[in-house]
Amino acid sequence: MEVCLNGNFVEKNDAKISISDHGFLYGDGVYETLRTVNGRPWLIDEHLKRFRQSIDTVGIEFMWTNDEVVNLVIALLARCEPGEYRIRLTANNTPNFLIEAVPLVLPDKKNYANGVSAITFDGERPFPLVKSISMLTSMIAKKEILRAKVFEAFLVDRNKNITEGSISNIFAIKDGIIYTPKERILEGTVRNLMIELLKNEFEMRVTSIAQKDIYDFDEVFLTSSIKGIVPVVKIDGKKIGDGKVGEITKRAMKILKENLINYGE
Repeated sequence: MEVCLNGNFVEKNDAKISISDHGFLYGDGVYETLRTVNGRPWLIDEHLKRFRQSIDTVGIEFMWTNDEVVNLVIALLARCEPGEYRIRLTANNTPNFLIEAVPLVLPDKKNYANGVSAITFDGERPFPLVKSISMLTSMIAKKEILRAKVFEAFLVDRNKNITEGSISNIFAIKDGIIYTPKERILEGTVRNLMIELLKNEFEMRVTSIAQKDIYDFDEVFLTSSIKGIVPVVKIDGKKIGDGKVGEITKRAMKILKENLINYGE
């Protein structure tokens, strides 16, 4: 399988960086992950907007225009077997720019149909304006996810508020009102998309969600560019609502399907 490294297409095993690479040593790199739909990169403009924000905030020297990045992504996909792919863009201060495409793997269909379990985890994203390759909080959270045998961990900040998932965003529903956190989060592309789509039908509040209150919501779901919308029916071993996928969550999933893409079928 090939990757695109600094504009050149090479076999993955032949792609090399120096042991003195600045991003490798100090983690001052940024990345974006997106997926294809019908073989085309989905929401790439939104992802590139955030990619540029991260690049500018870190001060990375980046020589490629957005059009050039899109063309490189499409060229790499053309070298892949037919199918859907997860795409990762990585840039750092060396400077190095890497594009990878690997076959897309979605969660099991039963996770969409029946919902998943999650835990809360004390930790927060250190610099939310940047989607950094330094993902220590998420990596430690992942170990807890594996230990607890759950699907996701929701991060809890210094003020004991739920902020986001380790690799997702969170929505919670109470009495027909949809809530999603606003502070100390990386604003996900699908999160922002669903805010726009759902506010046409439901009252939407972008506000803090206390950890102690999350168990009292009627429904919870997470969003992800790769996974779409995944219902959450249990957090820290406690049922959310009646422990089943709620009607507003089902409606959100239907809206996403009608507007853009179908997950879990």
